[in-house]
Amino acid sequence: MKITLRSKPIANGSRSLFLEYYEKGKRTYEFLRLYLIPEVDEQAKRENENALKKAQTIKAERTIHPDTILTEESKQQEKVRLAKEKYNKLTFMEWMDEYQQMMQDNGTYSKAAINQAKTIKDAVCQYLASICKKDILLSKIDKQFVYGFLQFLGNGYVQKHWRKENKPLSASTLRAYQTKFNTILNKAVKEGKMKANPFYRLDKSQTYRKCKGEREYLTIDEVQRFMAVETEGKETQRAFAFACFTGLRISDIRSLKWTDIKNQDTAPTIVMEQTKTHDVVRVPLGKMALSLLPERKDNGNVFHLPTATAVHFSCKWIAERAGINKNVSFHTSRHTFATLTLSACNDLKLVSELLGHKSVKTTQRYADVMLADKANAVNRVEKFFTP
Repeated sequence: MKITLRSKPIANGSRSLFLEYYEKGKRTYEFLRLYLIPEVDEQAKRENENALKKAQTIKAERTIHPDTILTEESKQQEKVRLAKEKYNKLTFMEWMDEYQQMMQDNGTYSKAAINQAKTIKDAVCQYLASICKKDILLSKIDKQFVYGFLQFLGNGYVQKHWRKENKPLSASTLRAYQTKFNTILNKAVKEGKMKANPFYRLDKSQTYRKCKGEREYLTIDEVQRFMAVETEGKETQRAFAFACFTGLRISDIRSLKWTDIKNQDTAPTIVMEQTKTHDVVRVPLGKMALSLLPERKDNGNVFHLPTATAVHFSCKWIAERAGINKNVSFHTSRHTFATLTLSACNDLKLVSELLGHKSVKTTQRYADVMLADKANAVNRVEKFFTP
């Protein structure tokens, strides 16, 4: 085998030293991580002499002991070893910092999604404190840890919130946090930080499951009562009602501009890119939706909503004053639109398109809600004939 010490120029004006191996017509290379810098002074000259001396020493070692030369297979094994060593030392908190940075660098994640990741980090911090630990190696997260964390979310977790009263997480929030935590672990596996996601080793009974017919929506009468309440949160009330007739998410309501409302052949139509999915949705505006539009002053935003917290509590306050005994959030308006529209037209595909769903299967849950309501109605009628 012929071994030659060579160098090649790199971006900063220096030269990188490497060994070229030639045997049986095949060339391979080993970069030594040694560099020759521009000799602008005596110090630089001495550094170059030392680098060359080290390179010559490595060349001599490879010549005398050819078994020390890394083959392609051994290089790959070394990469695997270094990767394994790296993830074995990576803690969950370090991975969360890396994960959040990846989300921010990606540029497609909403502020809400990034904040939810921060919330999961805070929840894990609280859970670790509850079991007297500051952190945990990502490689040490197992089925028992995941199950313990999910139980903690349902029983011991305290949200950092400005309100004085600490309430337990709702069933839907528990599932949302569970889904986000699972997504974070899946990403760690995909990036080679973990061997496998222990979440999938849990029994279904150990996770938070969705119940059919659980989604809240308002009836026509309840929507009218919601709109009739006298409130200082008029903008939230108007936007909520508008969403009941368009199915727009709050993120799309916030970003909706007057220029997104096009004059189509049949009716004025919202044509906009959804904030969550980035898919274009087209929603014709009926008389009720048009009547809820505020006065146009410019080509800017149609609605000017307050903070998410203010919107949340305003919706609940109005629903309570309207005598609506349901867990109402702004997203209830989207469920309302889906359920009432499906009830009116009985066309699952059409409603799916209006909601901007990628799959009709996602819209099917509203049909399930309607079926559950129909079954309850039948059961109530039967009570009148019970002997």
